[in-house]
Amino acid sequence: MKIIALQVSFLVFLSTLSFTSAASCPMDLNYVTRIPWNSSVCRDFHPLNSTPKAEISKQNCCVALLSVFGIGLAEHLKETTLFQLPDLPTSNTCLRDFQAKLDSLSLPNNVASLCFDPMQFVITPDLCANIQTTRDWVAKLGESTALDQGCRADLSDLTACDTCLRAGTEVHSRLVSIDGNSSHGTDCFDFIVLYAAGIVNEFGPEKEQGSRPRLRPNTGSIWFKLHDLEKATDNFSKKNFIGRGGFGFVFKGVLPDGTVVAVKRILESEFQGDEEFCNEVEIISNLKHRNLVPLRGCCMIDDDEIGINDHEKGRKNIILDVAKGLAYLHYGVKPAIYHRDIKATNILLDADMRARVSDFGLAKQSREGQSHLTTRVAGTHGYLAPEYALYGQLTEKSDVYSFGVVVLEIMCGRKALDLSSSSSPRAF
Repeated sequence: MKIIALQVSFLVFLSTLSFTSAASCPMDLNYVTRIPWNSSVCRDFHPLNSTPKAEISKQNCCVALLSVFGIGLAEHLKETTLFQLPDLPTSNTCLRDFQAKLDSLSLPNNVASLCFDPMQFVITPDLCANIQTTRDWVAKLGESTALDQGCRADLSDLTACDTCLRAGTEVHSRLVSIDGNSSHGTDCFDFIVLYAAGIVNEFGPEKEQGSRPRLRPNTGSIWFKLHDLEKATDNFSKKNFIGRGGFGFVFKGVLPDGTVVAVKRILESEFQGDEEFCNEVEIISNLKHRNLVPLRGCCMIDDDEIGINDHEKGRKNIILDVAKGLAYLHYGVKPAIYHRDIKATNILLDADMRARVSDFGLAKQSREGQSHLTTRVAGTHGYLAPEYALYGQLTEKSDVYSFGVVVLEIMCGRKALDLSSSSSPRAF
């Protein structure tokens, strides 16, 4: 009998091992490396071994990681109705996958294990008012709460965000009262955040199909979902094709509110990762001048980087307006910004027939105290200054040279580079 019992125990043990190894994470964590978030707070995160786990979890790195991991949990709630993960093996697998994404961002290879206990993401009734599913939530709080009204809108708007915060505070008080255990206050707060992001908010948590929806991270620009841009441009159809710039293709699009935009899909990006792209977006979004076409928004999906500008009708040059726009880029902002692709097709007319400089896909910001930048040559053949084309030395004079070519085109009524004939290209 003892032998039989031992055999049964051994089989149970093997089945447990098999179950553990077979566990897979139900969350798609690809967004971790795609969305803009401040990963720098975890670059040098090495708490002392003697630091209590509770204290470590309050540090900036762990708070940031919890927010990022929470996006996946909110999506999981939306898809499964579960507020947490179903079991410990699944939680372990998800945290291992999460760490793999953090590894690709060059973060410490143990940062997830330092911040999190796998059990904290396993569903149990002993977290907040015995709530485990959205059905339990409705049973405890009713079909509608203050969250359903206060957190539905675009929360990048500060007024809407404040309204949602007040609604969350109200619901939190109710949950803690129902639970009767004040020590569960943090868990109840986490559930409120997950419910607001995954169930209530009309833009939803982060998805692979879209970049950060309607979020303006210190930029003033909207982060669009890819499927919204596909709809606006009729899936980037040929009939909406405007032209090709020095960095990619440009399509005409119409947003749901009727606004006509130019959607620019970058094909040959110089940006070293998502963080650099977000930094450039922030720089360009802060440019405000009557002779510059403003950046309306952007989208970032895996290797795709897309910029959205207002679409200006017509392509005729008004020299003085262009000169003012360039002067602002070179001397009106610090550090200066070099456009790198000044040409006739990047100078557009607005409704008042005022010229604006557009297409900042190749723009570079100068460095304080340096007379020039040395960078990979980019731009349009025929408009490049010789010292930039030959040696990659970029200054404001590079833009001035390109601007001079545009002026010469106007004066002569000819293109800078004539490619119309079958013979060799002809230049001025």
